[in-house]
Amino acid sequence: MVVPSGQSPLRDHLFINYGYEDEDLARWLAVKLSVEGYTVWFDQFELLGGESFSRDIDAALKNRMFRMLSVVSKPTVNKPNPSKERQAAFNIGKAEGITDMVIPLKAAPMDPVDLNWQVSDLTWIDFSANWAEGFRQLIKKLEAIGAPRRPGIGQPLVGRWFENSDNLLSRRPERLFSNIVELLEVPPTVLRVRSARENALEWPADWPRVVEGLDSWVMEVPDFGEADVVKVPYAWKDLGGHEGTVTRRHLSNLLRLYVLRRARGRGLLLREDGSAYFPFGLLEKNQVRFVGYRGKPTYRIVAAERSFGLGNDRRVNFWALLNFQPRIDLRSILGHPSIKLTLQLFLTHPAGGPLDDRQAHSYRRRICRHWYNEDWLDRVLAVVSFLAEGEQAINLAAGPTARIVMAGRPFEVEAPYGINEAALTSDGVEDLNQLVDDQDEDVSA
Repeated sequence: MVVPSGQSPLRDHLFINYGYEDEDLARWLAVKLSVEGYTVWFDQFELLGGESFSRDIDAALKNRMFRMLSVVSKPTVNKPNPSKERQAAFNIGKAEGITDMVIPLKAAPMDPVDLNWQVSDLTWIDFSANWAEGFRQLIKKLEAIGAPRRPGIGQPLVGRWFENSDNLLSRRPERLFSNIVELLEVPPTVLRVRSARENALEWPADWPRVVEGLDSWVMEVPDFGEADVVKVPYAWKDLGGHEGTVTRRHLSNLLRLYVLRRARGRGLLLREDGSAYFPFGLLEKNQVRFVGYRGKPTYRIVAAERSFGLGNDRRVNFWALLNFQPRIDLRSILGHPSIKLTLQLFLTHPAGGPLDDRQAHSYRRRICRHWYNEDWLDRVLAVVSFLAEGEQAINLAAGPTARIVMAGRPFEVEAPYGINEAALTSDGVEDLNQLVDDQDEDVSA
């Protein structure tokens, strides 16, 4: 292994810095770089080919890091823990005279206004459009700066790591669940509607629509009478260019409004950020009953009164309320429109009003620290079942003619192989349930 002059021989790690929203890309990079022969520090894996994995992040940063690969997107650019790691890398680079100690990788499209002072002036490698092209540029950069590499040994090491079926892989099929809910039926056209008369149309208060000047974009029209309205249909699947982009943006917003309308109709309260939460006392014992991932009836508490000590015999009382935000993906991995549910706890004072952000962040971490995948999965199942009233599917349409059908259960698939959970901590993989602090606040199964 050739080590560039001026650097410690121990500095051979590529440290992957990320927030949980970008975990898929970060994990992919860890494996791909290891296949190429690079030594990777990734908090969920031990070094695939290394015998000296540093479990201490500080030690890995100070003593072993050759460069930091910082995976960044709009949701993660300001997260506390990734930002602290980046700042530590900047400080090390400054002390050692390395101007490119942090190599930022753009995981999703971002506008300049989304970038904070820490990363705004850096030269980015773009993974947002094409991971393969981004990886090619990254390898070119690593070769240009002489990143330590052991050619020829990475692929066999990774292969043996994955193929160790006696420990890591199970030959039994495994059911995989998601936080994605299918939209089974969506109208093929979006309508742009305006009044045919001088008077404005009187829309029902809860009718999902996007207002654009004198026009309203809708998926269905109330019974106004044909002579009262002008309707222009847009086939959202077929339109190209700017017109297609605008139409699909309106469609996404409309579908989100339909989900929130359903939530409000079931008694949930809406927040300004476009999310919905279970108010305390809405349900008997604040419980949602549903069929769990094991196929048996179960329940989850979705609103609870909590109390934390502040010292000197002082305590703070607050409500912890399950909150979800629907995000629409028209071209999801399913090949058709779907809803991605992002869960979080919304913390409020019993008398009303949210806790301040810093206080809420701290308390949320304490509550959710030991909520693992099955805990979040159960809550996703509870939310979807509640919205669908336990049915296999529910029509979200506001009127009698449209069909906007949401599945009553998150998307799931059966994989031919499973993971031997007991082997995860003993065969080169860190315990995936141990989430770093900044991930506790917003995790979905």
